[in-house]
Amino acid sequence: MRDARRNARAPLAGAAVALAAAGLLAGCTAPTDVTANVTSVDIVEHVEGQSWIEARGIVHGIAERGGVCRFTFWAENGAASRLTSTGRIEGGATVCGPVSEQVGRTVVPGRYEVELRYDSTSTSARSERVEVDVPAPPAAP
Repeated sequence: MRDARRNARAPLAGAAVALAAAGLLAGCTAPTDVTANVTSVDIVEHVEGQSWIEARGIVHGIAERGGVCRFTFWAENGAASRLTSTGRIEGGATVCGPVSEQVGRTVVPGRYEVELRYDSTSTSARSERVEVDVPAPPAAP
């Protein structure tokens, strides 16, 4: 009985491989012209005396929701802090963020390079790094 079941599956697996090889399965190819850009990195004050860094980005060439947007803040000393969000469709592209972190927690004052990486089941893209200076939070009165 066991051999009969194993043999019954083999033709189906072979047919799937043949269809994939012939390029007949829909959605098998990932877009090739996908680019990611960091569109803004801002320092904002949400609460008096507390600064936050906020980043946003866009992935051109694909409009989908559910992919992972990962903003990496590379410090001068080589340390990295990563903030993530889920991609969403907006205006024919995939939008990432905003992501935010309080200055002084994982992102401390100093010079950073910010990079956006987008990954989904259909594609991935990485932006150029953007330089940003993170100032010290204002002194409490």
